[in-house]
Amino acid sequence: RWVAFPGMATEFDDVVGYLDTVPATHRHALEKLYGQIKRFYPDVTEHIRWSQPLFKLDGETLCAFKAYKKHSSLGVWSETALSRIADKLADYDTAQSTIRFPADKPLPDRIVKPSSTNAPPRSDRRWPGELHRC
Repeated sequence: RWVAFPGMATEFDDVVGYLDTVPATHRHALEKLYGQIKRFYPDVTEHIRWSQPLFKLDGETLCAFKAYKKHSSLGVWSETALSRIADKLADYDTAQSTIRFPADKPLPDRIVKPSSTNAPPRSDRRWPGELHRC
């Protein structure tokens, strides 16, 4: 079980409010990730769900991120997204739809940035590109 920070607030009004509560050790990487998501998906909408920032595109969940005691994570709402870029994730602890990364090492664009080519069929349109949008 992954342990969140003891004493960290669990109620936030928005993503900036969440980031304000993240310990300094994790804040830089998550602020960078937030900026990447906003840059790559300018139409994304921001939400707070399950005490973490969650992002939607065209009404569909795109991804979420969270700070934990010993790492931070990016979760994508696709069962196949990470397997499609497995060769780029060798240095990370991953699960089917989660990338765990060191708190002091932001994820590089090559992992977060989607590919604009080879979009999947419409049935999976919310996850086009390499990482299916996140």
